[in-house]
Parts: sequence; C-alpha cells; structure tokens
Amino acid sequence: METGYDALTYLQMNPVQGIVIHDQLELMSSVDTVKRIQSKKLGVPIWLWVTQQSVDHLHSFLEAGCDRWLLETSPPDILQKLIRDAVQWKSRYPIVNRKRFQLTKLFGLPNLIGSSGAMMQLYYQLERTLNADITVLIQGESGSGKELVARLLHSLSSRSSEKFVGLNCAAIPRDLMESELFGYEKGAFTGATIAKKGKFEYAHKGTLFLDEIADLDLTLQGKILRVLELGEFERIGSNQTRHTDVRILSATNKNLERAVRKKTFRLDLFYRINSFTVEVPPLRDRYGDFLPLLVYILKRSNQKNHRNIQSFDWGVLPLLQEYPWPGNIRQLESFLTQAALYSDKPHLEETTVRRLLEPLRQSGLEAVPEKPSPPTVRPGGGTMEEMERLAILQALEEVGGNVTAAAKKLGLSRVTVWRKMERYKIKFERPQS
Repeated sequence: METGYDALTYLQMNPVQGIVIHDQLELMSSVDTVKRIQSKKLGVPIWLWVTQQSVDHLHSFLEAGCDRWLLETSPPDILQKLIRDAVQWKSRYPIVNRKRFQLTKLFGLPNLIGSSGAMMQLYYQLERTLNADITVLIQGESGSGKELVARLLHSLSSRSSEKFVGLNCAAIPRDLMESELFGYEKGAFTGATIAKKGKFEYAHKGTLFLDEIADLDLTLQGKILRVLELGEFERIGSNQTRHTDVRILSATNKNLERAVRKKTFRLDLFYRINSFTVEVPPLRDRYGDFLPLLVYILKRSNQKNHRNIQSFDWGVLPLLQEYPWPGNIRQLESFLTQAALYSDKPHLEETTVRRLLEPLRQSGLEAVPEKPSPPTVRPGGGTMEEMERLAILQALEEVGGNVTAAAKKLGLSRVTVWRKMERYKIKFERPQS
C-alpha cells in the first residue's frame, strides 16, 4: 500500500497479525498513520520500516509511542527473528506501554524504550502485577533501569496517586541509615535539633523503593521485616509506636539467595520482599532496541548539551550492538553524549564511535557474565572456519536449535552467532517433537 489512507481503509475491513509502516509515506505522514492506527487499539504489533537516519524524524515516532523498528539494511534472518519475537508477544499490554512512555517523557530516561523480546518479557512480568498490592523484588545489572521499573510499578498500582519515595541503601552510611528509614525525635542524638520523619512516614499510603537492599545490615533488616509484618516502627529516641501503610519495592544487582546462604541477608526478609520478582534485562540482550535508543539519546543530548546531531552513519549501529555494555543504558547514554560532543559535524560518524570504543575494549573492564565452557570440537584438523562452523552446529544441535542458548554455550553474543550462521550458510531447524 502506498499511502496511510490505503492502510487505514484496509484495516477497517481485514484482521491482521502485524503492521509494517514505511517511514516515508505519501499524502498522510507516517507519524500520523501510526497515531491513527494506534487510536484503533487493534492490539497488534506495529513496526516502522526505517530507511533514513534523521534523528528528529525518527524521534517523532518515539513521541507517537512507536519503538519497534526494522532497519532496511538488516539481514533477512535478523528481520525475521525480530518479527517472530513481536508476534510471539502479540498482546501489547496497552496500559503498561502507555505508562512507560509517559514516564520516559517525565523523567527523561531511555531505559524503558524498546520492544525487543527481552523487553516484552519484562512488560509481561509487569502486567502480572497490575492491581496487585504486593512486594516486588526487581533484579538486574547496574544501569539497566531498576528504579524506572519501580516507578512504573508504582504508577500502575492503586497507590499511584500517593508518593513514590526512593532510597539507595548503598549510598547512605550505615550509622545514618536507621534515621533515614525511621526518622528521629528532637534531642535523640547530637545535632538532632528538630524532629524528622523517616522514609516510612513520608511514603505512608504510597510506595517505598529500597534500591540495593542487599547492602542493609542484619539489624536493620530485622526492623524492616517488622514493618512489613506489622506495619509499625519507632523513631530513634522515641518509645511511641507509629504505624504506616506502605508498599515495598526492592532492587538489587546481587544474588540474594547467595547472600542468604552466606548469612548476610535474612531468609525471612527475603521471602517477604520477594512476593514477585521482575528481571530487568541487560542491554546486551536487547539487540532490537539499539536503534530507537540511539535516536532517543542523541535527541536528548542535542537538547541538554546544545548539540545539533541530525543524523548518523548506518555503521554506528552494529558497533554499538557488538559491545557488551557492562554499565548498560547508563553507560550507553554517557558514551553517546561523549560521541556527540566529539563530533565536529551535525552527523555522528562511524569513525568517531569506533575510535571512542577502542579504549573501552582495551581497558579490560568489559564485565560480562562468565562464559560457559565452549562445546568440545571433535579432533581431526580442518581450517579455523570449518572448526568454527562445526562448533556452531554442535551447539545448535545440543540445544535443539535455540540460537540464544547456543550463543551462551559458545560464549558469544546472539548477534555474532546469527552473523556467523549467515556467513557459513547454516540453516538449522528445530527437531519436531
């Protein structure tokens, strides 16, 4: 179909499983077409077929709530995989999607931009918590967006009209943490010239987000457990029992089960804060999200730092996708801001990105998860390419054709495995059950 009007007319008469929109439609603009289709609430995925690298033009689709993009230069197998992922998660979770875009605009954070398979699993988990006033444990690597997920959970809850109060347990000295949480009375200690409320009082009727909860000492863990069980506490320097009605959301980038085994975290508190667990995916597992993230961050950098990056080389994208980003979104945003500042032209060049990535690669700080032992390659010689092709085939065979699982066995990224499969013309079908 050549125009947005043609598409709208067709959709009135025909059910569809998905919609692909070219970014340069005639008569009715592509952005207006997206908005008109989304207003129909069809509950099907919409992809943008991206043919140009204009930051402002592409950012307008993000503002319209469309962040599922297909790149015209992508290999066919990658395009097929992205479409399969989206169709698998065909339900769009309209409430979650609307709220996440509202929060992104409000807080200027890109963490929840993206509709990759990994992010759709996150949205699915968030959907499970709708109207459930329960504790939630948010797990994820540093910089992956745990606080923004906590804010989204709050905005989706029955407490959304009340306060959201956050506290980073790793950022407060231990001797001050109790007063931060529970408050104190005037004269409770030297310097306490006035009484002060703690976070539990401030968050009454609302949500208290305890980030890096694994850093709390055991004594405070016991006091927090009491609040969770009885809803009561005392300020420092007071015998008066106070009551609070608060929902607790917790986050950590550490393994709490391991901390329980080491007796540095209470088992009873672990059960209390873990009524439901949400896993925030690392950036390296969000291959399909890099393009909208790139556009969003460059646009934000232009506004904050008075830059004028209007476009970018296509070659920038694979460079970003291949780096593991141990600091996740936080690191990517910092990196692209730096790249924009180094750019002398209104165009982000591949050479600039490659030059800035080189010291990161050489630093040895690519703290990716431990690589599993690679599959054993049968002896018998052969070229490196033959051995590599055999290793990929063997890994695929062992995991039933699952490329993600094969990549983990090989210690490679999914993107790298897809490219090597294309290079070696590997077409692996899952065995029929």
